[in-house]
Amino acid sequence: HDKIQQTVATTVPVGDARRWLHLSAGRIMLASVDTFEEEGSELKSTVKLLSAQNMTAATALIESMDEKAKLVSLNLEVAKYLRSKCAFTPAVRLLRAASTLLSPREMWTIDRHEEAIDLFTTLAETETSVCERDRCRIAVRTVMARAKGRKDKLRVYLADVDNFIAEDRYHDAMRTAASYIRELGVGYPTRVSKLTLLSEICRTEFAMRGKSDDILRSLPRTMEDRLMKTVMVLLNSIVVCGFWVGDYDAIFVGGLRMLRNAVKHGLSPEGLFGFGMFALVECVFEKYESAKRYAKLAISLWDEIQCESGSLACKFWIQILPFTTLWRPFPECLTDLKMAYDYGMEDGDYHNAFTCVFSSTCCSMYSKTKTLSQLVEDIEQAYEEFEPHGVNRQIALICPIWQSLLNLMGSEQAHPAGLEDGDAMEKFRALIPADEEELDQWVCGLKCHLCYFFDHWSFIEDNFDECENFTFTKLCVSPVLSPHGLMMLALSALRMYSRTGQRRYAQCAKRAEKRLSKLDGCGCPNAACPLLIVRTEFARVVKTNKSTTHMLEQQFLEALRMAKESSWFEHYIILEKLVTMFEQDGVRLRRYLDDLFDVCEDWEAHGLVIHLERKYFDVVSHKSNNAPRIPRLLSHQEIVLPCVCSS
Repeated sequence: HDKIQQTVATTVPVGDARRWLHLSAGRIMLASVDTFEEEGSELKSTVKLLSAQNMTAATALIESMDEKAKLVSLNLEVAKYLRSKCAFTPAVRLLRAASTLLSPREMWTIDRHEEAIDLFTTLAETETSVCERDRCRIAVRTVMARAKGRKDKLRVYLADVDNFIAEDRYHDAMRTAASYIRELGVGYPTRVSKLTLLSEICRTEFAMRGKSDDILRSLPRTMEDRLMKTVMVLLNSIVVCGFWVGDYDAIFVGGLRMLRNAVKHGLSPEGLFGFGMFALVECVFEKYESAKRYAKLAISLWDEIQCESGSLACKFWIQILPFTTLWRPFPECLTDLKMAYDYGMEDGDYHNAFTCVFSSTCCSMYSKTKTLSQLVEDIEQAYEEFEPHGVNRQIALICPIWQSLLNLMGSEQAHPAGLEDGDAMEKFRALIPADEEELDQWVCGLKCHLCYFFDHWSFIEDNFDECENFTFTKLCVSPVLSPHGLMMLALSALRMYSRTGQRRYAQCAKRAEKRLSKLDGCGCPNAACPLLIVRTEFARVVKTNKSTTHMLEQQFLEALRMAKESSWFEHYIILEKLVTMFEQDGVRLRRYLDDLFDVCEDWEAHGLVIHLERKYFDVVSHKSNNAPRIPRLLSHQEIVLPCVCSS
């Protein structure tokens, strides 16, 4: 069909003759539109699209102001249709043409004012979709200058904030959203402090006191106040941006205000985000049963809320789904994350769609759904797909995980216990400036985990306080990351205690164990095995009870039975603990070390194989005929990595 069109086009001379042909074809098709009885049919929409495109190609030949005005209306209608199909490039061409078809004096008349506001607001929204940030700002300024009141500005407020988000200018987006909320007559602090947050928590706790699930389910299903709906969207933008810059005070203040507005004015998609944010606050205060309650309530109400936006649906699910890990194993969450990803991609919301990729990677990493190489392949594909869309901060957040997986695989010529070099970290540094404190903490926390695997204890000792603070203040906010983050912190602390004898390490491990115990107590299936590992290792290292070696071994084996079905991560760590515990027992040592190598082979953790071969060289090289054979996955000649400090 395209080839036919191109061939026919070559028969028409370039210039006015071709423009006249376009104009005539457009007029004929526009005149035939009325013959289609069914309004909104695909065929009728297609005829309008062809008419608009042909007439737009010949705007220089249109002299009648009435015909120009009709073309403006037609282009606006067709552009909205194209946007619904994610065809943003042809949509923006029609909108740009429509915005210049009439002079400002002709465009901004009393009769056309509402349509002109709609036109330039839609143009601003579409310019963001095609990554034309400066053009979006020009359209925003036009609406701001011509608006007669707050009602005219509601949509363009959102377009302006979304434009900042698309540029990864999250702090600017948060400041702009807050200023627009105040312009709409709703109070919002110019600076969010700890005192502000405490006040918001107290007010929300008071507002929710005594409200049963039945009372909350009886709230109106729609928020009728358009101004308040805009405020809710702006609050949600603050929450989303706060997540990416690590401003949890702003996240909580914005989220709690969304919840109170929903209780007062009726439910909306953003109001249900508020339920999720209140669940997050409850997680921070270790009220996991309450967090489960509000997350389940939000999920049960979602189907009753009319939400036609794929972007909003994506935002809702990525905020709520982490809390489902409080009652569901990680693999069961992957299907819902794929659903949220599809919602975001259908609406061109690449930022939130990539958040689904990040969450899916974390769930898969702490389960047995994929091997290391499969995870790396998924991340590489996501990078290739999303990098052109400018989601730099989101990609940067996954790069240290990416590099960690590569180091465990041994497929990089990087220091296995470091996150200073390697392909993924080169991408990280290319995406993010060096002064990003929040991301530096994220890298430090992940590097401490790597150093645990590769016995690089000097880095953990030097950075333990930072890692401890990061785990309890940032990782524990997420139910997805907290069980294994707490386990790794506790195990690192216990290893440091065994090396130094300092009580602060034992106290840190105990604190992590108590938090894991609360997660397990609320029925979190992903916390049971980490808790048992930490408790057993605590009893072995600190010797707080009279547990015998046999009793400790049985506890580790019970954890091992759980880990074999659920997590490579835990499977490796338990066997590593058994190997450490029986270093003086040759028979058990070889048996558990043999199993440990087998796990590494199945997990494809070849970098760990090389580390273990060096660490237990005497055992691996033992030639006794009665000794079980230790598998050698890779020879030292195949991959050579720098040697690291052993325990």
